Amino acid sequence: MEFCFDVAGCNVKNTRMQINLATADQLALAALAKAAGFEDVEGYASAYLSELVSCHVQADAAGVAGEELQASLAMCDQGLAELNAGKGKDLRQAVRDIAQQHGLDIDG
Repeated sequence: MEFCFDVAGCNVKNTRMQINLATADQLALAALAKAAGFEDVEGYASAYLSELVSCHVQADAAGVAGEELQASLAMCDQGLAELNAGKGKDLRQAVRDIAQQHGLDIDG
């Protein structure tokens, strides 16, 4: 089975991309496409790959990639774990503490 789809945004007209997959992967991909409501594998692959590219472009535009992204996600996970363990602080008090650290008067 051969899968081809248009490559958008390139300077070469009528560019096609061929992806060679093992038979088991082809069948699994066809099942995923059907379950997702696509008429064919090409449409499913195109939509999936477009979304993947879009995510990478957005991450690059935000300046988040690789190790920085992993560190950011780890900090989020740590914060959620602390909250779930009851180590959270009242939001109002947290804002007051931060303001005090920076010499700001937010109550007045």
